[in-house]
Amino acid sequence: MADQTFNWAGLPTELKERIAQCCAYQPLEQGDYRQRLSRWFDRRRPRDTRREFGIYEIIDKLTDWASLLGVSHQVRAITLRLCFVYYGGLSLMASSCRSLASSLDRLGRYYQMMDDNGLPMDDRTKALADNYRNHPRIYPQLEQYATFRHGLRSIYLSMDFIAYMHFFKVSVGSFKQYLLPGSISYEIFEELPNLNQITFRLPRKPQQGWRDMPEQPGPPLFFPDFPCPRILHRLIYDCIAAVLTLYPLVEVNGFIDADEKDRYESLRAAAIQDREWSPDELAELYTECGGGVKLEEPVQPGSWLVEDGEEEQNESISRQAPESMAGQAHDEKPEDDFFPPKCRCAEQCSQVFYEKEKKRRIYRVTGGGYY
Repeated sequence: MADQTFNWAGLPTELKERIAQCCAYQPLEQGDYRQRLSRWFDRRRPRDTRREFGIYEIIDKLTDWASLLGVSHQVRAITLRLCFVYYGGLSLMASSCRSLASSLDRLGRYYQMMDDNGLPMDDRTKALADNYRNHPRIYPQLEQYATFRHGLRSIYLSMDFIAYMHFFKVSVGSFKQYLLPGSISYEIFEELPNLNQITFRLPRKPQQGWRDMPEQPGPPLFFPDFPCPRILHRLIYDCIAAVLTLYPLVEVNGFIDADEKDRYESLRAAAIQDREWSPDELAELYTECGGGVKLEEPVQPGSWLVEDGEEEQNESISRQAPESMAGQAHDEKPEDDFFPPKCRCAEQCSQVFYEKEKKRRIYRVTGGGYY
């Protein structure tokens, strides 16, 4: 019996998942991963909380059992499925558009490699992997080329007023003149096929107070002595209610009062009721049409590219237009009848924010957590 090996391959899949779960999430004793991570942070500069480039969202879950990912394709697939689903699943937190784009780009550089053919090896498979990367809902049959960003289950965002307005492409007043083409927006969620929960923390009072920054990428937001963050919050959560109807769990926190929360919930309920397609209907549509529609006439690859010099010049001018607008936004502020909104609420918003922040700090000091 001493020379016999354990028949791991003969175990049922459910038992293999249970063994991997006990190893990763219920170890008999804690290893030294946390100590090594703490020592690594101690060598960093103060207030430098950046992590090494990699998929530390997964490594932090597995700790000393991260080597399970290199045992075999089957064990790797079982372990990753546990990381994607259990204990909140694979989640991401971001405090700005830049940090969100950076994290998604980092996770998108690593393939899950759950199958033998999960890594592109030539130009053909690289093109297939790129198709799934950009359009995973249209090409679900290419799931073997999924990256770790495709495994995200939840995202938590806590941005400032300007960042949220850029993220949701707010077009009220003169803000549309500050939008830059190609910047990250809520449309990035379409590239995350397993995303089912999105949490937004509405902006708090800025650290500099209710004052605009000199070079902020947007119009002035705070009216002197009478700022109205209630209206600014509405610009944000109105977009959340309107454009994220396909996601089952969309949570918004940080409302000024209960009336604002009720208003958001009624807006979201109305938007879900009025939507043209449900998630199941869209999935069925993609399945039936294979990710596209049949064209009446054949189209040669590349025929949609601009060939005429005059059209190409016009396109170049149109691409430069937003840059000139952005430059004009800093030097010559466009006239705006909306920004900055003046507070005309029954109780001044800045005072409501002050009272709420005071309660939140007391709640934290007394050990109750966040308010």
